[in-house]
Amino acid sequence: MTYQSLYRRHRPATFADVVGQVPVVRTLTNALAEGRLHHAYLFTGPRGTGKTSIARILAKAVNCVEGPTPTPCGTCDACTAIAAGTSLDVVELDMASHGGVDDARDLRERAQFAPSVGRRRVYILDEVHMASTAAFNALLKLIEEPPAHVLFAMATTDPQKVLPTILSRVQRLDLRRVAAEDVAAHVVRIVTTEGREIDEAAVEAVVRAGDGSVRDTLSVLEQVLAFAEGRVTGEDVTQVLGTTSTATVVATVDLLGAGDLAGLLRTVAGLVDAGQDLRRFTLDLVGHLRDLLVLQAAPDHPELVDATAERRAELVAQAGRVPRGRVLACLEQLAGTVTEQRQGAPRLPLELAFATLTVPAGGAAPAPAPIAIGAPAAVPVPTPAPAPA
Repeated sequence: MTYQSLYRRHRPATFADVVGQVPVVRTLTNALAEGRLHHAYLFTGPRGTGKTSIARILAKAVNCVEGPTPTPCGTCDACTAIAAGTSLDVVELDMASHGGVDDARDLRERAQFAPSVGRRRVYILDEVHMASTAAFNALLKLIEEPPAHVLFAMATTDPQKVLPTILSRVQRLDLRRVAAEDVAAHVVRIVTTEGREIDEAAVEAVVRAGDGSVRDTLSVLEQVLAFAEGRVTGEDVTQVLGTTSTATVVATVDLLGAGDLAGLLRTVAGLVDAGQDLRRFTLDLVGHLRDLLVLQAAPDHPELVDATAERRAELVAQAGRVPRGRVLACLEQLAGTVTEQRQGAPRLPLELAFATLTVPAGGAAPAPAPIAIGAPAAVPVPTPAPAPA
């Protein structure tokens, strides 16, 4: 059997399986339960947050043998065909390659035909912002007043490029970056399902690399699972992704707080010897300092830092150790270092930044006492000889 990637094998099959998109899921399930389903939806949001998956679940919800229902069975012919991508009544089009005016006219003609088997014909238009202006104009009337058996589910990562005339004819549902804690719980569930084990440090590192995208997170996880032998550790993630371990970043900030330049230079040398990317290290350090500053500025709102519970607790502890002024100074200096590192070798700018942050302003050797201009030099006065007796 052909191997399928993790994000395909663990794609949500029902609304209950969708991770972190409660407002969108609630809107659709209520609309289905109350019979108030709109004829055209536009799902917007960052990549990998579930736009196309929710569109497919919506197609199953309206065509399920028990539907329309917010809880499609997943076992009837309509549900299995939609899940397998073989349903004649669910048409998926990538508008990046089918966004011309001729494609729009063809879609407009095909939409007049009744569904083959299901209750409604569902058109899932992915990356709809890539359609040409002429294609949008050709679809205007169809999207505004489609036949009763047609449902549009459009998805885009760039809603600003969708024509206002289209936006005014659809119901827009905005998907958000998924919170780190929700993604972390999802990662643990999948690893358990796959019969593997994973450390908390590895979960945090994988989630941080995914940056709020469930699909990106699962792609990283799959790469790590292929590399690791047995239980997945934080060190495995570090080696696979080339990122800096959390322990190294935390220790570096402690060294900055203590003004230990020698320790910082040893850290840089160790990273170079290990083949680590110093640009990546600097970016990780800046991100960590940013989180510390946020927690220090708003201690009553730790949710402003998107992190797992364990990671947030570690940040709170360090935010209490390093003064806020020190954190701000380090953040300003190292943010500028990131730009300098793009222009050449990354080691020297980083070491200079550490030296600037740790060597005190009066750290140079004291200058000699100034001599007043025009003042006569002091001449030793000889002691007069005693008078003869």
